[in-house]
Amino acid sequence: MILTNTGKKFVYSSIIMMFLSMVLPWESLEDYTYTESSGIFLNIIPAIAFACAVVSVVLNININKVFPFLCLVISVLFYLSEPFYITILGLSLILNYIIAIIFILLAIVSLFKSFSLFLSESGTNYAFLLICLVNGFVLYIGMQYYPDTYTIGYFLFPSSVVVFMLGVIYSTNRIDGTTGN
Repeated sequence: MILTNTGKKFVYSSIIMMFLSMVLPWESLEDYTYTESSGIFLNIIPAIAFACAVVSVVLNININKVFPFLCLVISVLFYLSEPFYITILGLSLILNYIIAIIFILLAIVSLFKSFSLFLSESGTNYAFLLICLVNGFVLYIGMQYYPDTYTIGYFLFPSSVVVFMLGVIYSTNRIDGTTGN
C-alpha cells in the first residue's frame, strides 16, 4: 500500500498519539503512582499489534510479504485472546485456537506462487481488511480497562487507531485503481 501525502500525515500523527497514550496516565494520579496508571502496562500486546500494522503500511512492503505477516499477527492475537468455547459433535473446542490455526495456514498458503499472483493483482484490498481486523483487536483488547476517571492518555488510545485507519482508508486503492490525493 502506497501512502499518499495526506495518508502519511494521518499515519504519522497516529504513531505519536499511540506513543503518548502509552506513556500518559490513564487514571488520576491521586490514587495511583505514575507507573500504575500509565497505559504501557495495560496495553503492551495491542500496542505491539498496532506497531505491526503501522510497519506494514509505512514501509510499503510488497503485498506478498505483508499478507502472511499480518495473518501471523492476527493468529497470535486470536491465540492470546480469551478462549471462546464451542461444542461440535460432542467435542469441546476452543474457537480462538481454530481461527489462529486457520490464519497460520492462510499465511503458509500465501507463500505459494499461484496465491501470490492472486495477491499481486488484488492484494491491497485484502491487506486493508487484515489491517482492519488487527486494529479491531487492538481496540477490543486495549479498551478492556475502565478507569475511574478518564484522562487524555485513555482517550488517545482509540483516537490513534481511528486516525491511523483514516490515513490507510485515504491511501487505499479504490475499485477503479485510483487513490485519494
